[in-house]
Amino acid sequence: MEEQKKGGNKVLVIVIIIVVALVALGIGGYFVSQYLARKTAENMVNSLTGGKVNVDTGNDSFKLSDGNTTISGNQNMTWPTDLPSGAPKYSGGKIVSVSSTKSPQTWMITIDKT
Repeated sequence: MEEQKKGGNKVLVIVIIIVVALVALGIGGYFVSQYLARKTAENMVNSLTGGKVNVDTGNDSFKLSDGNTTISGNQNMTWPTDLPSGAPKYSGGKIVSVSSTKSPQTWMITIDKT
């Protein structure tokens, strides 16, 4: 009877170790896939545009810049602070992206009306 308990405990310990290992691999795999997806997107956009690209998937945001042009977007975009004061401000929707160039100085604001 005593040997049966020891054998049962060994099986239980092995099962627990396997379950913990599988959970750790699952969590690790998720983070690795997120990292690889972000790096793939950065490399693809870099090769297509020749610019420096920062893709931040953790905050649902993106930013592309080549020194002259900057394009950015996220869930909490605000009206550009460097926009000339005479430019009319549209407040009938949510800003989803902003792009600007230094030369010639231009801005483009994408607004979702919903």
